Amino acid sequence: MSQELPAILVAAALIVLAAPVAAAAEDEDEDEDEEEALEEVRVAASRIGVVDQRVVVLDNDDLASTGFHPGDLLPLLPGFALATSGPRGSLSQARVRGAEANHLLVMIDGVAVNDPAAGSEYDFGNLDLTAIDGVEFLAGPQSAVWGSDAIAGVLHFDTTPEADSRRLRVGYGSHDTTNADLGVARVSERGHLKVGVGHIASDGTNAALDGTEDDGYANTTAHLAASREVGGWDLSLAARATEAEAAYDPSPAPLYIPMDGDRITTTDASLLRATARFVGKERFVPWLTVARNRTERAHATDGIVRNGTTGERDTVSLSANLLLERQRVNMTIEHVVERFDQAAPTTVFGDPNHGQRTRTSSVAAEYQRDLPLVSVSLSARADANSAFRHAFAYRLGATTRTSPRWFANLGRGVKNPTFIERFGYAPNAFIGNPDLQPETSLGVELGIAHAWDDGSVTLAVFDASLDDEIDGFVFDPVALGFTARNIAGSSRRRGAELTLDADWHGARWRAAYAYVDSTTDDMREIRRPRHQGSVTMRRAVSRLVSLGLGLTYSGASLDRDFSTYPATPVVLDGFRLLRADVKFQPSPRWGVQLLLENALDEDYATVYGYRSPGLSAMARAVVEL
Repeated sequence: MSQELPAILVAAALIVLAAPVAAAAEDEDEDEDEEEALEEVRVAASRIGVVDQRVVVLDNDDLASTGFHPGDLLPLLPGFALATSGPRGSLSQARVRGAEANHLLVMIDGVAVNDPAAGSEYDFGNLDLTAIDGVEFLAGPQSAVWGSDAIAGVLHFDTTPEADSRRLRVGYGSHDTTNADLGVARVSERGHLKVGVGHIASDGTNAALDGTEDDGYANTTAHLAASREVGGWDLSLAARATEAEAAYDPSPAPLYIPMDGDRITTTDASLLRATARFVGKERFVPWLTVARNRTERAHATDGIVRNGTTGERDTVSLSANLLLERQRVNMTIEHVVERFDQAAPTTVFGDPNHGQRTRTSSVAAEYQRDLPLVSVSLSARADANSAFRHAFAYRLGATTRTSPRWFANLGRGVKNPTFIERFGYAPNAFIGNPDLQPETSLGVELGIAHAWDDGSVTLAVFDASLDDEIDGFVFDPVALGFTARNIAGSSRRRGAELTLDADWHGARWRAAYAYVDSTTDDMREIRRPRHQGSVTMRRAVSRLVSLGLGLTYSGASLDRDFSTYPATPVVLDGFRLLRADVKFQPSPRWGVQLLLENALDEDYATVYGYRSPGLSAMARAVVEL
């Protein structure tokens, strides 16, 4: 900790010294800026809140178009590949632009919800949209702002209400699925209060290719978000709790593919965040945030709990923004403690019962400046970690203030090995490697964006390299199980993305296409389709009826058959999924919605050996209370 102290003191001093500078800046002339302004978002890309990168947003209409697996909406985002091991509740991993599943930082109301005890990933199988009003997605290296977990991008779920509301939704559909949620929000000039509670229960479907046993799922989620302005301070609180139970099938040797069996995973997840933000000065805004994310999982076989994990992340951060007319500065100091605990019976292969902890102290800075024809940005972050060498991340960005807008970004990030990769343990299956080294990534992005009154279009190309990539599927013939190791050389992730958002012929259209080439030693990496695309349309058919359609395409991808050594590559065929919803709204107070997912009953797989759900339908009533 003594090596971290000087940097922390310097950052704290800069925050304090910035106050008189901000006060002097109150007298600065405010010239009209006729050039195109930068995009403003709530959280995803910058603590300053002004973004020179492309942020893709899903709104309430998008979120309301699914009834079974909210994660199925995410492939609408460009370059977002979701690999799912069965029905809702099954492990669902996201790979962005060909990166690893634990390279994407996922946040809810500004709190990182990646699980330190699950490979630092967020399991989208348990994603629930209770109280969530919008989604922001930013691809590319973001470690300079958000740290180790963000070297491929940031996905942020926002619950901030924009208006008063009281809404009840109740649905019933295929697989004996019931889904209900209640949300109440109150918004005033001085703050807001929002409470949401949701519950889903389903008999599920069978993930195994052979067998007849369905894998059921239940999830109850509650969320509270509140803010209040008091004497120049904006005080806010967010709290969320999820209890879930998912049945799943084991994947025993020697085939390592699912077979019918009585396995249950229970998940208790919670987050808590408290923030005090000083808003008494327009140009100088400091704030203090304290947050905790905790996920506890237990795995049962034939009704008996066999093992479990607990992951915790505690964060304390002090930030300040200095907002001048054409310059914006953020300084942040942060301290994060992550914990990992695992419990299971001791076997001849070893003792899995242990706890681990790491501490990371960070200093981060962002600088943005508007010039007559271009805006430039610089972000940098220094991490001092208790288990690894000190790390440095940065991002350089530039965007023209014209239409069309040209932009370019260069970023470097560092991803530390996870607790699972270092210490994870499953008898005769996986043994961690405590000698792993951090991964480092360097990425560049070039693009052009054009907006008009009724829409926008963006084209971006990217190229990223990953050094010391960690392979978690290395067979150790001595230990008779899999382990993890750093791969020599560099992995490459190259591609292009095109997005379109437009109003045309009375309908709102959105389209996205991504080409991603992800290789290691000139070999394609698994579960990363090269081609992905989506088209969605929503329009009012009449005064009472509206229609929504969505088509997503995923090209062929590779996976591995672990029944052989070395594992044999297998090809997963490409597929198309059609989603439709029709809403009948006879009154402003109530309406009925019919939803279809996988309307063409496509037979597909995103993970080798796992059967995907077929056609699903749900009827849902929506009542404004």
